[in-house]
Amino acid sequence: MIESILNFSLKSMTCSGVFVAYYLLVLKHTKMHSFTRIYLLSATFLSLLLPFAKFEFFDVFPAVIPDFPLLDVSAVGANETHTSETIAHQFNWQLLLVILYYTVGIVMVLKLVAKFIWVHYLKMGGVKIKNDGFLLIKTDDPRAPFSFLNMVFWPKEMRQDNPEGISILMHELAHVRQHHTLDKVFMQLMLAASWLNPFNWLIKKEIWLQHEFFADRYAIKDGNSETFAKMLLYSVTNSSNGSIISPFFQSNISRRLTMLSKPAVNTYGFMRRFLSIPLLFAIIFLLSSNTQNSKIIGSQKRIVLVLDAAHGGEDVGGESIYGQLEKDLTLALCKKIETLSGQYNIGILTTRDVDANYTLEQRLNISNKAEDAIFISVHVRKNPASNLNDNSYELGVNPESSNYSKGIILASAIANKMKIQKVPVKVVNHRMANVLNGNKHPALIIECGNLDDAYNITLLSDENLREVLCRNILTGIVDYNNKTNHF
Repeated sequence: MIESILNFSLKSMTCSGVFVAYYLLVLKHTKMHSFTRIYLLSATFLSLLLPFAKFEFFDVFPAVIPDFPLLDVSAVGANETHTSETIAHQFNWQLLLVILYYTVGIVMVLKLVAKFIWVHYLKMGGVKIKNDGFLLIKTDDPRAPFSFLNMVFWPKEMRQDNPEGISILMHELAHVRQHHTLDKVFMQLMLAASWLNPFNWLIKKEIWLQHEFFADRYAIKDGNSETFAKMLLYSVTNSSNGSIISPFFQSNISRRLTMLSKPAVNTYGFMRRFLSIPLLFAIIFLLSSNTQNSKIIGSQKRIVLVLDAAHGGEDVGGESIYGQLEKDLTLALCKKIETLSGQYNIGILTTRDVDANYTLEQRLNISNKAEDAIFISVHVRKNPASNLNDNSYELGVNPESSNYSKGIILASAIANKMKIQKVPVKVVNHRMANVLNGNKHPALIIECGNLDDAYNITLLSDENLREVLCRNILTGIVDYNNKTNHF
């Protein structure tokens, strides 16, 4: 789980980092406040959405190995029937980090709810005056004047009919009419979902300022900008930019004064807006490197693959120190292989496609009922404490099988494809593997690395990396079939 969170956060930071860079270089010092506001809000939303999206813009062609080398059998594999080690004594710090991540997000949402409640009680205790399009609420709260949704909270002692009062009221009405409170609520929810992303915190601050720039300009639309600037200069703030309310007196006065003095015309305004479109496509291409292969080399002859997701039901197999169960990882891997198999002209028979426990005899019977097939059983190794650093993939064959030579060819074909992905792999003998003993087809056990290896768990859990692994297995099966058909 923590690997998925970190992977998402890294992709999200990449997206928002590019968006922020464009903002700082091109948009920050312009008076295109409405466009910049939309740009920053969209940047936050897209940085949350794009890491989950999958695009197919460019092809990643498979490496073709017309005559792959046969690998030597280098070791004896572990017994298929094994007991998971106890991990009760190990501190699961990754689970703690996951809990911390979600706890911070929940706290941020609760703070948002608390702010709504506070505003509600402040409204109920104030003097309410209905106006055209907004509700004026006179209050003794020292944070007034500020706006929230369609409400303007106004100090009871402040006049509305003098030039200063009119300018401040116009400023707050700009927040109301532009629905700036919705922006603040939206940003608070986005930050709750991605609070690890530092760029989103910067975007939040800049959106707040864009609100103020727009409201300042609206306040002096028919008034004296010099008088308004003096009023800003001498104002004193006690409020926080982190609030979802829109207080009039706040920090960053120097930037507001600078923006007031800027000319209204923005040089190359159209070009600044237009360039944000290719920027979005550049980010999409940046994230689409792990895409579906549009030039797939399928088998000339239909292949039948009996696919066995090891364990299931009460038989969880091994359990990693990160909380993943072997039965879940093997089922997810087999389902992905099954989803992709049609593209390679491979038909799939599964020994289980749900979280259920089937005996080894039942799995073997399913395999032996198939005609002219190959058999692959998918496992993930649980290493003993003395060998935790070994994350190699073991391709197990049965030396006592009548199809032993074909099993080595199958293992070698898949292993050579895995090496393209930089997966450490070796072929081993599995004399004790029940699903290999008595199997009438060329049969193979794939032990997918080490359950306690962080990178291996990421490879098996991340959607893109898992797809690459499954495609390498399927392409290896095609290479095996093409080679054996020429014997």
